[in-house]
Amino acid sequence: MDSSDPNQTLLTKLKGQTLHIPALHPLFSPKWQHSLQAVNPLHPQIKCFIDSKLATLIDDPKTLEKMRKGDAGLWVSGLFPTADFETLKLFATYTIFLFLWDDIIDSSKTLTLEQADKYCKETVEYIKKCLFRDGKGVEVGREEAPTRVCELFDEVSRGLNVDANDLKRLFEGLEGYVNACLDEFKWRKKGRNRVGMASKKEFWGWRLGTSSVEVMIWFERVLNGVGGGGFVEGEEGMKGLEREVNRGFVFINELFSLKKELKDGALGNLAPITMHELGLDLDGATKVVVKELEDCLRGFDEKAEVLQTKAAKESEEMGEMMRKLVESYRAIITGTLNFSICSPRYGVLKYRKEDGSFEVEL
Repeated sequence: MDSSDPNQTLLTKLKGQTLHIPALHPLFSPKWQHSLQAVNPLHPQIKCFIDSKLATLIDDPKTLEKMRKGDAGLWVSGLFPTADFETLKLFATYTIFLFLWDDIIDSSKTLTLEQADKYCKETVEYIKKCLFRDGKGVEVGREEAPTRVCELFDEVSRGLNVDANDLKRLFEGLEGYVNACLDEFKWRKKGRNRVGMASKKEFWGWRLGTSSVEVMIWFERVLNGVGGGGFVEGEEGMKGLEREVNRGFVFINELFSLKKELKDGALGNLAPITMHELGLDLDGATKVVVKELEDCLRGFDEKAEVLQTKAAKESEEMGEMMRKLVESYRAIITGTLNFSICSPRYGVLKYRKEDGSFEVEL
């Protein structure tokens, strides 16, 4: 890249600056307070399980140590604070697949567009084969896993006990995730060829897919026993609630991952995209993202209140189902917040101030 490339210009400008993130816990209404503190007490055990699993997949000692320090078990324990160990193991296996698969497509500097396209197609074919076997549907797709990481999904699929409709929804969510990652990869490749910064519209076009929140929501419903049909599936407002979950996840992740992304030389982050599009400095862009997060949380509460009221009127059982569902959705956002703050994956905990704010040296 040369100095005329806005990506390189902004990358150079950002390095050495301080990212000011205000204390975010005050943005959450009292309804979130339990979720903000919730971490499964089995966290130490699931961390050991993940560490052992990683050792079978990663040969390089430095990479293995880095992944272990990231403590994906904390994220798993935050998303499922009341689950038993077997449930945690199932979602932890999916999480390892997700994190390692994402790192391959997201961080590789040598992967070509053709290779990425082939890898994504083969991944989707293998996932399809894993999900629709043994009489659960038509067995189709790739027989062999494209990588050892992808083999993990075979373990996940064998641990699921769901009907054909649920399997179809899971496949659609995973296919959408993989395709969104490929779309983002294509943009990054274009960015290296001086096409310029993405717009916020382009960003949201792929980011709500690359978050994989649609799949997290599927797991929350199924593993918490609130994944059936009827009112929960049919209520029109559910899509709006789930979109707020997705947006909340993205806002938090974008704030706390900026340092890591800059270190990787990537600028597909919402903060620099907001800087470029609105002509703001880093502080101004951060305030915009934080305000959008605040509006998102308020929108979630409003939609949840409407849905819970309607469900309670339907029946006591429906009311309780909706309450559990709302709590499980909150766990996606709060679990991600706690993980983003505490995990060495993003390296921001040392920048935390006494008032809960952060001054992150980029």
